[in-house]
Amino acid sequence: MATPLRKNKMESLGLLILRVTASIMIIQHGYGKLISLLNRNSAGFPEIFGMNSSLSMSLAMCAEFFCGILVLVGFCTRFAALPIVATMAVAVSQAHGFAIFGSGELAMMYLIIFVTIALAGAGSYSVDEIIYQRK
Repeated sequence: MATPLRKNKMESLGLLILRVTASIMIIQHGYGKLISLLNRNSAGFPEIFGMNSSLSMSLAMCAEFFCGILVLVGFCTRFAALPIVATMAVAVSQAHGFAIFGSGELAMMYLIIFVTIALAGAGSYSVDEIIYQRK
């Protein structure tokens, strides 16, 4: 039987693995958007909520790239996960028309993962833990 301390370490290890792998994956999507924006190439990106494709891509890039980095290191994790959650919710609903078993499957997976991270927090192995040192 796991002791409370051991259980906490295992939960934190699970959150670390989830947080790091999901963040690395979402960051690479944001990086691709960053490169496209630097090359002034936002053609083909959906125009969401009446915003032009360049603005839509910029917002998605900021969430995926910059907030992804914050989640990766576990800094302001719950707050940083929220723009990613919003971006993925828009991707699932607007860009993929709720096709969660089709073209929107990856966006739905990211949505579920980052909602989980937003609810659970970063865990013990994070910058948040170092700064706030829970007692």
